[in-house]
Amino acid sequence: ALIQVSSIEKNAQEERAKLKELEEVRRKKESERVAAESELSLLHSQLKTIRNLIETYEGYRSGVQTIMNSHELRTIKEGRVLGVVADFIQAEPEFEVAVEAALAEKIQYVIVGRQEDGKEAIEYLRLKDMGRSYFLPLEEFKKEKFLDDVEVKLNGFKLLRDHITVSERFRPLIESFLGNAALVDNLSQAISAWKKDGGIQTLVTPEGDLVDERGVIIGGRLGKDSLGLLRRRRRENELKDAIRDKEKLISIAQPDLGELDAQLDDIHSLIAQLERDKGVYVQ
Repeated sequence: ALIQVSSIEKNAQEERAKLKELEEVRRKKESERVAAESELSLLHSQLKTIRNLIETYEGYRSGVQTIMNSHELRTIKEGRVLGVVADFIQAEPEFEVAVEAALAEKIQYVIVGRQEDGKEAIEYLRLKDMGRSYFLPLEEFKKEKFLDDVEVKLNGFKLLRDHITVSERFRPLIESFLGNAALVDNLSQAISAWKKDGGIQTLVTPEGDLVDERGVIIGGRLGKDSLGLLRRRRRENELKDAIRDKEKLISIAQPDLGELDAQLDDIHSLIAQLERDKGVYVQ
């Protein structure tokens, strides 16, 4: 009997060790799930905030906000107000600030179908006494000429228009605005290159400081928390991707926890059975 009791006790100890190890695995898995759900809630909150900025055109001029949020305006209802310039540009992350700086106020231009649509929008702004705005008629827009690529690429600087994604419908317009603006490392390099090349192009730093074709220097410090108009769309997409990843992680964790619970129940049952078996011999 002593041999049987000893064998049963040994088996019970092994199962208790398994139980302890499995409980730790489950605890970590549950902790990961809870953390993921907390992070998911935060991501949803951030997405809601960024979408509100995008949809209400927060940070734009009052005239732009008025037009883009005036859903009773006929040109809006009939889809003849297409959006603002920033809505149609996706810049590579390292070029975002430079592209926004090079476009300057043009990034807030409202794109409309025809000049008449712009005229109607201006009359609405005057009626509402809600600021001014620029309106770009897609049909009548005249593309500006810019230098041949070969001439400006001799200096080795990257042209901003080569590092953006724009639909073909709006590409001529956006490229015309950017012209031969190029990225340089810093303001000193921009000034030196401008003097050397005679002002053939606007030169912009990654921080948004620039020297334009006339030699005018523009720059300064942006707020650390400032969210550029171009970055908003990218941030929205990043948040949507992050939410999908978290939801996938949570959906996988749930059945994993269920499987661990089943294994724990089996071990608890086995230990209980071993204790009963041991009790038979002890009596």
